[in-house]
Amino acid sequence: MNMIEVVESNSREIAITKAVTTRESQILQMISEGFTVKEIASSLFLSEHTVISHKKNLTAKLSAKNCVDLIVKAIKMGLIIL
Repeated sequence: MNMIEVVESNSREIAITKAVTTRESQILQMISEGFTVKEIASSLFLSEHTVISHKKNLTAKLSAKNCVDLIVKAIKMGLIIL
């Protein structure tokens, strides 16, 4: 990776970090802790459909392929703490 690619990558990560909402951050943290959609919905007083929608939005924002990829990328970006 050359210097320009590093700067572009860092800029993209900063933009993604700013684009993730507070609610999405909460849901992302709970997913990383092993909570199910049903448990997250109950805990945050949301419908399961809303939690699934937030999860889809996060997957798109982080360009993740699946839930595991979502968590790995979130950890690398500092969006969640284990």
